[in-house]
Amino acid sequence: MYLTKDEEHMLSGEYGEGVQEAMRIIVKVGELLGAEKLVNISHAHASGVSYGTIGEPGLHWLKTLASKGAKARVYATVNPIGFDPFKIIPPVSKEFYLKQMEIMKSFEEMGFDVTLTCTPYYLREPKPLERLAWGESSAVAYANSVLGAFTNREGGPVAVAAAITGKIYEAGLQLKENRRPELMIRLPQLNDYAEYAAAGFRIGEIAGTKIPYVTFEKTPSHWEAKALLAASAASGGVAMAVLEGITPPSTYLMNDKMEKIEIERKEIDELIDNIEDVDLIYHGCPHVSIEELIFLNKSIKGKVKKEFWVSVAPKLYEAVRPIIRELEKKGIKVLRGTCPVVAPLKEFKKIATTSAKTYFYLKRKGFDVTIVRLSEVGSVAVR
Repeated sequence: MYLTKDEEHMLSGEYGEGVQEAMRIIVKVGELLGAEKLVNISHAHASGVSYGTIGEPGLHWLKTLASKGAKARVYATVNPIGFDPFKIIPPVSKEFYLKQMEIMKSFEEMGFDVTLTCTPYYLREPKPLERLAWGESSAVAYANSVLGAFTNREGGPVAVAAAITGKIYEAGLQLKENRRPELMIRLPQLNDYAEYAAAGFRIGEIAGTKIPYVTFEKTPSHWEAKALLAASAASGGVAMAVLEGITPPSTYLMNDKMEKIEIERKEIDELIDNIEDVDLIYHGCPHVSIEELIFLNKSIKGKVKKEFWVSVAPKLYEAVRPIIRELEKKGIKVLRGTCPVVAPLKEFKKIATTSAKTYFYLKRKGFDVTIVRLSEVGSVAVR
């Protein structure tokens, strides 16, 4: 791999042990992927920051990096943790709490913005063709597919190393020639957030890690596209989809020999239920937008009778406090910086969610979980 003088200095340790260790990671992974050089990034986003996800080995590595003087060279953000640090919901053991706080302290010492969100694009929206190194699967798919930025689906340690070096290997989706759809998927008429999520789940099952070209009867809103992409990244590993009418044309190459597949309405409806006998209703995976909060507030007319959680980025929470106060008066718990996917849930057995990503991961953990339409959660919760 060709390295500039500055990159060679990083690798040789002239900028300190922390930078050297980070550069070794970037170079080694880049070489394995056949990259010829490194490129500059403007934003790194680290996934796997919940203690429940990375455990003692991850905590030890982060503390070691921080002790070696590693500092983020670019804007760097982090994913949700295992509980809301402001309300301690869900409840966790003392050990889990203390270990999670150590993880956050290590990131702070390295100069990361401890955003605790899987939707960093709501805090700073990347531009088309902007190079990133993001580790959160749903954010990667959104950045590539909706915003037209360039990022691979990086592992958590690689995203951390990219933040410290300001570099990433030029391979995979960092190269425009690799941003070419391989199959065309046509969707039926979709009318609800959860329907887009269920469609995304089916897309992931079909596409795997390929890039699909997705056509719609009705162009989705940005938050409906978010639900679709998050689900496809979970069920199949989709890191980019070309969404007709949404993905910036300058950020991908077209393919006139795509296999054509149509997803039927019944394939989506099979994933969605109207179950009412649940312990928890959950919306906010990925974390909610302002528009979603407004929609929820308008659609839920009375006091909720069931446990109802909504997840939001801590910084967004501060920006929309009046709406959140109204939701909380209705009995909804608006949680900051966490989500059930990375939290140690214990008190719930049956969960209803609008998110097919949550559905996918909680099913794997053994929960009884179902997908419900966002437009219907109000009537279910208030009864």
